Amino acid sequence: MALKTQPPILPLIFVAFCLTSCGGGSSNFDQPFVSDPLADQYDGNAINIGSIANSPAIRNSVLLGVRDVNDAGGVLNKKLNVVAFVSADVPDSVALAKQLLKVDIKAIHSSFSSRSLAISELSIPKQIPLISESATSTFFSTYADNDFFFRMVPSDVIQSKILADLAFNQGFRRVVTVHNQTDPYGETLTERFKQSFEQLGGEVIDRIEVPFTVTNGFDSFLARVAEQNPDLVLEAIVEPDISANWVNESISFGIKARFLFPDAAAGVSAFVNNLADPRQIETDVGTAPGFGLATNPEMILFEQLYRQQFGLAPESFTVSGYDLVLVTALAIERAGFVNGTDNPSGLMVRDSLREVMNPPGETVSPSNLAQALQWVKSGIEVNYSGAYGANDWDAQGDITGEITYDVMSVDSLSKTWKTVSQQQVFIPLLATP
Repeated sequence: MALKTQPPILPLIFVAFCLTSCGGGSSNFDQPFVSDPLADQYDGNAINIGSIANSPAIRNSVLLGVRDVNDAGGVLNKKLNVVAFVSADVPDSVALAKQLLKVDIKAIHSSFSSRSLAISELSIPKQIPLISESATSTFFSTYADNDFFFRMVPSDVIQSKILADLAFNQGFRRVVTVHNQTDPYGETLTERFKQSFEQLGGEVIDRIEVPFTVTNGFDSFLARVAEQNPDLVLEAIVEPDISANWVNESISFGIKARFLFPDAAAGVSAFVNNLADPRQIETDVGTAPGFGLATNPEMILFEQLYRQQFGLAPESFTVSGYDLVLVTALAIERAGFVNGTDNPSGLMVRDSLREVMNPPGETVSPSNLAQALQWVKSGIEVNYSGAYGANDWDAQGDITGEITYDVMSVDSLSKTWKTVSQQQVFIPLLATP
């Protein structure tokens, strides 16, 4: 795909203007302005997908993917349209999903494990595929989802081991873990970390669960940390700004332990932007599977497109958000072809997802997206190899293939995450339905 100069993709902004009169005319001041983002974004003449992102950066990656699909010709001779939201938390995500499921949406994108789980309880009965760019909880590997949940990134089985290796190899032996209560991401990540770390010879001396409703004022929890006096705190609070609050208050409380961060914070600008003093953690590290291999030509292309469009560097999981849109578009095109319709159902799209993601088929990527869509339209099988990596979906909707983990630290001068090193692992494709 040739790089093209495009006008910036901007979020929709809804503004209410109160009109006043100077000569005795009347105005309906008692009638509040009502905005309906669903109605404002939904396009009845297009093929629509939904997106419930956790941040503007992820939303932007989805918008970029939709733009590139339409530049490549769209799907089923129509424009691909996304109804794109940025949600604040799980309840907000559920409310937005309920709105999306009232209209003809072919697939939904969702961020994070806890949000994806809550949305899936609504989308699965409606037979609408739900795909996440960032849900890494091991919970989903055994989730009874009727094959309607897929993810673009690996489960935390690998990340928890990498975190344990990092902690042990840096000389830490006594660790306290912190995560949100009832959060499937934090619960499974910290449990897997405990298993791996203790197999190495370390000890997890306490696992602290913080309710989602507690977003600051952590004194009672910090007192437990201080009492245990650990070498290291694995801090897995799911929302990055709240995670930063924990760090800020820990330092003020006098906690001397170092920090280790998983992907909820590592690589996320909202975490760094909310730190009171980034210098306090510049020797600490985190891990994230959300960037892809830096030398992959398709990843390089994605980064160029993202920077060109938004004037910003991609963040963690933006590349998987972009790939998600492209593979969904290919699946919609195939669903229409094999079923002889220009309006395939969610079930039809679900049945085509692996068919365009997995072998056999012609290898296609973001750089030849137009050719890929044309091949699918002509009945030629394709195998999507994305900017994130050459991945396939197994029987549970987990990805296999090349997985890249970034080991990262905070640059206190630029107030950004920087990659210290990358580790690659390979997950074999064992079985598909």
